[in-house]
Amino acid sequence: MVVLSRHLLPALALALAATADGGTPSTGPTTPADFSRFQRLVIVHALLSTLGFAILLPAGALLARYLRTSRPWWYSAHWLVQLAFAGPVVAVGVGLGFLANHAYGDTDSPVHPTLGKFLLGLYVFQCVLGAVIHYIKPASAARRRPPQNYAHGVLGLLVVGLGMYQIRTGYADEWPRLLRYGALPQSVNRLWIAWCVILPVAYAGGLALLPKQYRRETNARYPGVAPGDKTHELRALQEQDA
Repeated sequence: MVVLSRHLLPALALALAATADGGTPSTGPTTPADFSRFQRLVIVHALLSTLGFAILLPAGALLARYLRTSRPWWYSAHWLVQLAFAGPVVAVGVGLGFLANHAYGDTDSPVHPTLGKFLLGLYVFQCVLGAVIHYIKPASAARRRPPQNYAHGVLGLLVVGLGMYQIRTGYADEWPRLLRYGALPQSVNRLWIAWCVILPVAYAGGLALLPKQYRRETNARYPGVAPGDKTHELRALQEQDA
């Protein structure tokens, strides 16, 4: 975290300097120095957002998917990656994007900033939901897997999927339009496509562990029941009718 802060705090200071000329959006950088600061602001935003949404958040999801059936410390590692590491990166990365949009006064392409706000809100909600699931156990959780557990998994995939789409709108649309560098090399798009294939394949591989995960959860609810024994199903039906 010290290393992250060492890099994130200067980035935030740069963002504040880029918008220190007033509290209202401008019509864009008006001098070469202003435009240079704006470029650096957008570049840092792009790097941090890509690190957060394409690397750290998928890594945290894959870690949970593969380790939860074999390592008792999987949850600690999961929340460390998703919140302690990814949280500052995502927050500063998206925040720099908001500041860049504010400084530039850009209203021509609302898709990227609007989706950024939605993604940040969804990420925060997902973190809160994960904490609620872990620390607040409803009475029904003793009999069956709560629906919020499934919602947490689906929302996690949605955050990663929308994050990857947001990355593409950034490098394909915003980068050439705002920074005057021209389009990025096709190798960037090929890398994005490859990563969009690798992540689902890696996650799908982890789904093979679901039967083992569900067996462990069932054994935790009904200790002493042998594997394959349907006693727990009968107990669940009796408890529902009670």
